[in-house]
Amino acid sequence: MEFQIEKERTFNCPEGAFRARFKGIRPELKFKDGKMEPFARLTLEVNVPGIEDKIVTVARSFTPSLDPGTKLRQVIESWLGKEFFQQNSGKKIDLNEQMDKEADILVNHIKNPGHRHPYCWLSAMYPPGTLPLGENEKN
Repeated sequence: MEFQIEKERTFNCPEGAFRARFKGIRPELKFKDGKMEPFARLTLEVNVPGIEDKIVTVARSFTPSLDPGTKLRQVIESWLGKEFFQQNSGKKIDLNEQMDKEADILVNHIKNPGHRHPYCWLSAMYPPGTLPLGENEKN
């Protein structure tokens, strides 16, 4: 009998610039300031050279708003461009329609003495080809 052993998912991503694929955005509730609040959780699968046996994932939660000046708007606008927002002004959009679209991302580590691994912070997203990546990361 044959079994497929799926790759393990890890959120332990190295720091640096990487090529990634958008894997969606979903609603979530988080406890903040003593109460439950809605957030939008953006997830990407990251191409990390040397880590082929795992699915490296980076995620970040945002206040669920694309209003000008919000963090989510800033990240999406730097990736999809101001034109995306101009073309969709006044419309309802589903960011999950961008599923599997590539992006260049920057990942930074935030160290927490109470945890074994650092928190991997998605600090920015850009169109693919924007950031200098290693030769193994271009495809």
